[in-house]
Amino acid sequence: MIEVALDTATPQVPSVIRLLLEKLGIAYREVLDHPHLLPERKAQVVLLDDEVGALMVLFPQNQLLDLNRLTELTGRKLTAVSVPRLKQMLDKHQLKALPGIPALTSSPCQYEKSLLDVDLVYINSGEAGLLLEIERAHFKRMLLKASASSFGQE
Repeated sequence: MIEVALDTATPQVPSVIRLLLEKLGIAYREVLDHPHLLPERKAQVVLLDDEVGALMVLFPQNQLLDLNRLTELTGRKLTAVSVPRLKQMLDKHQLKALPGIPALTSSPCQYEKSLLDVDLVYINSGEAGLLLEIERAHFKRMLLKASASSFGQE
């Protein structure tokens, strides 16, 4: 009798992400997403857009994105990137979710400065259900060209 193997393979970090983090010198640990991870350590990533271009925004999961505050800070009236455009970008890199890695896009990045208040930050790896655990020093290095602000709401 032949048994069909169930697809229980553990998700892996996409090669484009592994290579990018290696190039940037960012150390990380792969972690399966689960509800016990503190939401203030888990970074949400949103890609916003206006006539100037796209802007990546990172903020903790325990906060809401305050678009009005972001407009005050940037002077830009930003809206979410369209689903087809986001899908096209993800498909280009063979990703299932947008990773919180500013260097992946050519867009500038704005991040909620409270993300630097924790020792470990968890960002999406590009693979559904798989996070990258990054120590604060490496996370800061990843954000060298990004701008810190307070724009989230608890």
